[in-house]
Amino acid sequence: MEFKTNISTTEGGTHSIYGKSVEDLIRDASFTDVIFLLFSGKMPTVAQRTVLDALLVAAAEHGVEAPSLYAPRVSVASGNSVHVGIAGGVLAIGSAHGGAGEAAAQLLSRTEDAETLVAEYLQKDERMPGFGHKLYTDVDPRAAIIFENVKAAGLPLEAFTKAYAIEAALEKAKGKKFPLNIDGAFAAGTLALGLTPSAATALFVLARVAGMGAHAMEEIGQKGGYRRLEVKG
Repeated sequence: MEFKTNISTTEGGTHSIYGKSVEDLIRDASFTDVIFLLFSGKMPTVAQRTVLDALLVAAAEHGVEAPSLYAPRVSVASGNSVHVGIAGGVLAIGSAHGGAGEAAAQLLSRTEDAETLVAEYLQKDERMPGFGHKLYTDVDPRAAIIFENVKAAGLPLEAFTKAYAIEAALEKAKGKKFPLNIDGAFAAGTLALGLTPSAATALFVLARVAGMGAHAMEEIGQKGGYRRLEVKG
């Protein structure tokens, strides 16, 4: 079996990622730098590193009630090791949880104007990914912080401009505000970094693994036995 990759090479005992030796990266780079290098093929600017850091922090943990965080606890409480619990958490991520960022990035990458996109989703009676939140009915503060972060960093704002145009068109069409949420802002931030829509899911998983590991380890430390649902009749 043979694979072809441009990502890394090993020559003369030196392993390199896009031409950067691992030894130099260990010495000089942050983990965020290496993530950006792996995803884009180049080292980030200070602005790109700052924004990517913000995205990773935003996605790392969001409460034990999230499927990707309670699934690891259920798994390790049943006798599995931490890495198995993390795997269970990763498998709990899908289009309804954790995958909306990629769908929103695909939406924001389309060339149609906001009104056309809103009309299309309304005609299909589908929810627009990246908009609306059951708690934040006016502004999702996490989304606002990411937008300000991208703006302050001087990165391209086209994706956010498109997102806020969709937000306004959606409110006009529905008579109710569906604010840009964290998934939509995560998508816009990913695109502002020059990454592809599929990177949004990969970045979410990378960040959330930290939260999964924390919950799995805490569950093991509590030694409370396996988790069983109490079914209400």
